[in-house]
Amino acid sequence: VYELQEKYDTEDGPTLPERAPHTVTPPGTALGWEALCEEHGTRPFSDLLGPAAEYASTGFPVTEVIAQQWQDNEHVLEHDNARSEFLIDGEAPEAGEQMRLPGLASTIDTIANNGAEVLYE
Repeated sequence: VYELQEKYDTEDGPTLPERAPHTVTPPGTALGWEALCEEHGTRPFSDLLGPAAEYASTGFPVTEVIAQQWQDNEHVLEHDNARSEFLIDGEAPEAGEQMRLPGLASTIDTIANNGAEVLYE
């Protein structure tokens, strides 16, 4: 969290890039989900993450709308790690193609097994 704060603090105040994972998933999001589940949910947080991990692991069919958005924004995947995780053979997935996200599945499983706090250690 502190590294992010230092990275995005400017003399004009805090800023975030227009496109970055930290822009849409601020630190604390997973802890917020976990707290909501504990305070208002009827099932354990780990149970709720199970289907997401399963879809990420085994794959899901990409819809036409999502395929188009993926293709339109392929250029924002600048880093090799992002490209290897979110592209298929270096290309955005086509509509109907089965998309697997093993890195995301692993992250979700880690949260499910260890709690959201594991992301902040």
